[in-house]
Amino acid sequence: MNLVVTVDSDNFEAKVSASFEACAFFMFIEDQNTKKISFVENIYKHSWSGADILCAQYIVTRGVNAVASGSFSTNALSILREAHIKVYRCPCIQIETAINSIAGHLVEPLDIGKI
Repeated sequence: MNLVVTVDSDNFEAKVSASFEACAFFMFIEDQNTKKISFVENIYKHSWSGADILCAQYIVTRGVNAVASGSFSTNALSILREAHIKVYRCPCIQIETAINSIAGHLVEPLDIGKI
């Protein structure tokens, strides 16, 4: 599973960001077994409007299967739903805890099919 986690600093010690569109970085995990990780700055976080939409569209272009963040706007959820990306709400916990919870099926994806 290719996963993106929203974080507020570009290191593995960080916590999951409280907000999808206001995060400082997107942490892309290409393979949960080898943990091939890359951090990409969220260039949309200071947008005057539509940061949630811009972030969601960017995530879709990266071809991920799942995204974890503290919270999501309705607009972002709609875009992610249309792209069949699983959404996990993991507010302000350590990145490693979030990844392990998702991989171990300890947290369920949001049911965003009813938006």
